[in-house]
Amino acid sequence: MKTELLVPIIGGVFLLVSTIVTIVFTNSSNKESSKVQFSSTTYDNSTHIDEVENLTINQ
Repeated sequence: MKTELLVPIIGGVFLLVSTIVTIVFTNSSNKESSKVQFSSTTYDNSTHIDEVENLTINQ
């Protein structure tokens, strides 16, 4: 198997596992607090992505 094919496969498996963990965590704990935590995490990630894009454009 080529190394180029291995990277996206590992990425896909990691994404799948993290999604399953998020679903299990949401079901096991209070749903409202989980939604708040998930929203804040998503917001932090999108803000970080915007900062990275701005740095790239400025360079």
